[in-house]
Amino acid sequence: MVVEDDKDIRAALVALLEFEGHVVRAVADGPSGVKLILRDLPFVSFIDVGLPLLDGYGVAQQVRADARGAGLRLVALTGSSGQDTRARSAGFDAYVVKPVDATRLLELVGP
Repeated sequence: MVVEDDKDIRAALVALLEFEGHVVRAVADGPSGVKLILRDLPFVSFIDVGLPLLDGYGVAQQVRADARGAGLRLVALTGSSGQDTRARSAGFDAYVVKPVDATRLLELVGP
């Protein structure tokens, strides 16, 4: 799952993940992200922290507040470093600074 409001970044992430053989769903805002994550229960979700309507921290908190979201892997996408503590307290398992390193992204997806 990719939750990213920047259409170019979203398209690049989807293309990379699909190229590696993953099935990817993508949305552009926080409320849609929460709804789709809790509906589809993806193994990993990459969530931009600067989303419209509901930021990525709020998305993570809402997903974690629902029993279905307890075991899902959530990865914050951020434009600045030093957000690890805030990301973890919101419920993210990891965070990646944009521009995203493709190798790191694929490591977070796993086999």
